[in-house]
Amino acid sequence: MSDNMYKTADLVVTEGQTVELEITDMTDDGKGLGRLSGLAIFVAGAVPGDKVSTRITRLKKRYALAETITLLEASAVRVQPHAHTIRTVAAARCSSLVTMNSSASNAKI
Repeated sequence: MSDNMYKTADLVVTEGQTVELEITDMTDDGKGLGRLSGLAIFVAGAVPGDKVSTRITRLKKRYALAETITLLEASAVRVQPHAHTIRTVAAARCSSLVTMNSSASNAKI
């Protein structure tokens, strides 16, 4: 076992620090998983095979959370969403906002 296995996150990185990672796995909730000196770092917006520049956003005792700043090298499994999909999702979000807003207006009457 690695000596780094028992280090706490604050000994490896600091909140706000920028680090480059290779994403090796993905969590159930869609975050990419990379490691730095044995520390697991969960990265929003990254997929396995990506090389990313990240900013540490939160430290936990045994892991860190980060956000993608720059995609340095895209994974072969990364795909661009179709324009139709983007429009459909955007329209659905807007319509749900309109529905929520209409319900709130009706409640006041």
